[in-house]
Amino acid sequence: MPETKAMNNNRRNNRRGKKGGNNAAKATKAMAKLSVDAPAAPAAAVKAPAANNFSQEEQAVVNALNEIVTACTGARKFEGPSVAAVDAFKASLEKFTIEQLVAVDASSIVLKSLLEQPKNFVAREAGVTVVQAVVEKFGAQCVSAFFQTVQVVLQLVGDKKSGSVRELSEKVSVALFKAVPASVVPVYVTKFLIEGDDAAFASLSRWQTKVCALKILSAAAEKAPREIEAMMTTLVPVLSDMMWDTRKQVQTQSADTLEDICDSIDNIDLEPFIPSMVEAIQKPDTVPDCVYALAGTTFVQTVTASALSITVPILERGFKERKTAIKRKCAVITENMAKLVKNPADVAPFMPIIMPLIEHGLKTISDPECRGRFEKANEVLVRVSTKGTAAAPPQLEVADVTAVLAKEISNTTEAGKKIVALAGEVATTMCNIARNIDADVWKRDLVPMVSTLCDAETVVEKLRTYCASKAGIVAGGEENQLIADEDEDDPTPDLCDLQFSLAYGSNILLNNSRLHLKKGYKYGIIANKSAGKTTMMRAITNGQVEGFPYEGVRTIFIENDIQGNQMKMTVIQYLMDTIGFGLNYTEVECREALVIANFTNVMCNGLISQLSGGWKMKLALVRATMQKADIMLMDEPTNHLDVINVQWVVDYINSLPDVTCMMVSHDTSFLDKTVDHIIHFQDLKLNTYKGNVSAFVQRFPEAKSYFELGSTNLKFKFPLPGMLEGVRNKATAILSMTDCDFTYPGAAKPQLTNVTIRCNMSSRVAIVGANGAGKSTMIKLLTGELKPSRGNVRKHPSCRYAYVAQHAFHHIEQHLDKSPNEYIRWRYEGGEDKEARQKATAQISDAEKKTMEKPFEVTVTLEDGSTKKEKRVVEKIMARRKVKKDYHYEVKWKNKTMDDNSWYPREMLEKRGFIKIIKALDNRLAAASAFGKPLTARNVEEHLGNVGLESEYATHSRIRDLSGGQKVKVVLAACTWCCPHLIILDEPTNYLDRDSLGALANAIDEFEGGVVLITHNKEFADATTRVTWVVANNKCDIKGDAEWEKYAAEQELIQQEQGDTMVDAAGNTVSIKKIKTIKEMSRAEIKKNKKNIRSKIKNGEELEEHEMDWADEWNIDF
Repeated sequence: MPETKAMNNNRRNNRRGKKGGNNAAKATKAMAKLSVDAPAAPAAAVKAPAANNFSQEEQAVVNALNEIVTACTGARKFEGPSVAAVDAFKASLEKFTIEQLVAVDASSIVLKSLLEQPKNFVAREAGVTVVQAVVEKFGAQCVSAFFQTVQVVLQLVGDKKSGSVRELSEKVSVALFKAVPASVVPVYVTKFLIEGDDAAFASLSRWQTKVCALKILSAAAEKAPREIEAMMTTLVPVLSDMMWDTRKQVQTQSADTLEDICDSIDNIDLEPFIPSMVEAIQKPDTVPDCVYALAGTTFVQTVTASALSITVPILERGFKERKTAIKRKCAVITENMAKLVKNPADVAPFMPIIMPLIEHGLKTISDPECRGRFEKANEVLVRVSTKGTAAAPPQLEVADVTAVLAKEISNTTEAGKKIVALAGEVATTMCNIARNIDADVWKRDLVPMVSTLCDAETVVEKLRTYCASKAGIVAGGEENQLIADEDEDDPTPDLCDLQFSLAYGSNILLNNSRLHLKKGYKYGIIANKSAGKTTMMRAITNGQVEGFPYEGVRTIFIENDIQGNQMKMTVIQYLMDTIGFGLNYTEVECREALVIANFTNVMCNGLISQLSGGWKMKLALVRATMQKADIMLMDEPTNHLDVINVQWVVDYINSLPDVTCMMVSHDTSFLDKTVDHIIHFQDLKLNTYKGNVSAFVQRFPEAKSYFELGSTNLKFKFPLPGMLEGVRNKATAILSMTDCDFTYPGAAKPQLTNVTIRCNMSSRVAIVGANGAGKSTMIKLLTGELKPSRGNVRKHPSCRYAYVAQHAFHHIEQHLDKSPNEYIRWRYEGGEDKEARQKATAQISDAEKKTMEKPFEVTVTLEDGSTKKEKRVVEKIMARRKVKKDYHYEVKWKNKTMDDNSWYPREMLEKRGFIKIIKALDNRLAAASAFGKPLTARNVEEHLGNVGLESEYATHSRIRDLSGGQKVKVVLAACTWCCPHLIILDEPTNYLDRDSLGALANAIDEFEGGVVLITHNKEFADATTRVTWVVANNKCDIKGDAEWEKYAAEQELIQQEQGDTMVDAAGNTVSIKKIKTIKEMSRAEIKKNKKNIRSKIKNGEELEEHEMDWADEWNIDF
């Protein structure tokens, strides 16, 4: 009835002319709408071969499908007859074979008569149910027969009319994919997800279809990682675009899927950064952080196209950032990764993206250093692209492969032709994308596909042979690097035998080098500067060397890795809590292990924080023993250790016959006593030789330079310290302790007693003693970080010192995301050292505040000349002046004007509790006279270069990405920016390589100020110091060349008398005026000098040191 009414209205409107025509169009649309909701018209019968072409069984298949089509015609719901027809077909499947379904082209019947019925959702649901039944029955066998239904079923996941069709289609789409062999995945992904307007990822597809397809792609990465990795260059751009879909569901699933498929990338260097890289693609504001993280990556593995596919989008965005620093980092990453591309063809797809960005940077970037990095990146890319053209592997054509297959198969039916075409496409993909000619894989994936058409195994083998030949895929691999002294008949078991590459920053350290370790062998690793010894150890520890360690081999990196929150644990508690590996030791067992290492019961029960650096290293060795390591990696194991404990480590290593050790050490004596093989970094390879260091040097004499401090070409340079008020020569003490004692809170006995020492600008002092003797404690007393229990510590008010503590990294732990350059500029911003100001020892407690608030009793002179006493409270201390040989400080009173200010001697103010205020003022005044250069990025970069830190790491890398040695250099540069008069180094040899130690020794020798250092490295101490302070039995004994300081002072006086020149703190060259003695003066000169002295005293001006001497001689009261 509604349909008849619409037709009548249409005829009426046709008689009314144009307006009626418009109404007719509306009526047609209404009819179309009604026809969708109305019972469907009978589906057109699919033209099939004549009945006499089918066997009786094959005709039964056709009849069963036709019954489903008939039952669905006109049905409003999938129930009753339609369900019964489908159930009958599913029951018949028990008798049908896959060959029968192929013979009648069942997939075409289902596709055209059921799935592609847009006005009959009942038919669509029935069709999807049929496909589900076939997949469940035949599994992988049905892939070739029903492959053409995949795309339609995927699109039905977004069906507009039926929720049941959507749910069932999603379930069947997943089932169809699960039936697909791994080798077919690339064809599946390309045909149904990516290419064509009907593909699942096409813009016209509904969001439900896209989400389902994305989930299938995630499953594909797990099912066929090799195949998906080969497709990454295609997939990443597609998924990146889908992250900006209008539907939130698609955006979220796209990000998750991209992260899933990135798991297929065979590059463990990138694994930790995959989440942040995906986030950077989705959120452009996170690109800078991602770029910084990548720039600090130590690349070990060869870079392939799959690794570049996820990296290049980040670089593309990074190159377009406004900040030059980000662009520079992108150029560095580009250069580093390109250097590690083994097959140049891998980089070819990305050249059109990266090269224009590099060229644009070369034309537009004004910073010459940054342009230099772009030039290097451009040079590497040009070289790679030139090689890449010739290196591209041959590509097969689908038509050629299909033609070869068709010749072997006699089946000419439509279904047979479709199967042949699909098999040809899969075979082509296996060669072009996965480069896979493995016979077992071809048999597993292709034989079921063509088994209904021919003698499948024979045909597939012929096809595999043809494809391998045409694609140029041959068996074979790289020739392994030979171990120099390898004994092929050595029965000792292997612990690892692998090849890998290694890079750090822009430097290639190892290239496809072999590492072969035997059980129980002790290997010493030696190399020249920055070869990558520690970097290799770290890469192994962090799991960045693929295949190391082997399964079941326990590798332990021995280091002092105690965290800040663990410092309050007892030694025994720490050991029990950190052994790990599922090993459970009792307290008694842990205590026994510590006692063997010479830990006392007091030390076992004491806090970690009370251990010296040497004992902490021994604790790490004890823990490694209890962890039952198969391989021990040791980076400078003798750091912090005295001679006795070094011998203990030697004995300990030699007592481990079944443990393999790899050791990096600058202590040649230690290596000689422990190693039996040498691993030598040379020409980007690891070469292994039998014997210890002495045997290796005898064999290769040029290697002797690795162990000589003076052989380095690296140069360090400390800034000139400048002049000190009242200090005429270098022999004058500028920092001293007199008769000092110190006892730690709660300790039963003093750590130090009766210590008296002096430091001046000619000091070259080595402090030596056993671990825990009190060396570092004495330095902390000297620098004011600890307060003596008894005695006096004196420092020249303007003396500046640089103190590099034993655990120096605490200075920079809160600034890991800054570059070294940024850190130093932050630290000295405003002209004062913020680190010194923020020390706990510089903070004023509430008790100290109350003490300083106590009023002074001041005598005030009134206008009439009378006096009275007032009580005044100090507001602040403003200035300092020298009076005779003491210093006075200007006090500003609360609620008083500046005219009422008073001056008091230092000693008096210290007794009234103002010692920290006075020190802060002294530090400000000292800092004001210190900095000879403006605090600019360029000047700071030059200063960092003077301690061996290249600009790449000084200005363009974050502190968290630096090695231990580089961090020590940062701390050293930061401490010496203030142009110190005295440099104090606690274990400076820790973390520094041989070249850096040599450069440091030369810099100490040339430094114009004093140097005090704690070290267990006798060679370094002998090369840098002339006086020794021996700390033992709670005392400090001074030994060495006692006349040297006197000689140095005399030489300086002679130089001054000769009217030589010097450089002041501002970097200006000035002449030193000769100072006459009184005997050398004429009467006129004496009269003039007396007059000048009296004038200075009257005006309140400070006297020079020689003027005070003259005033004493002439009895002038000042």
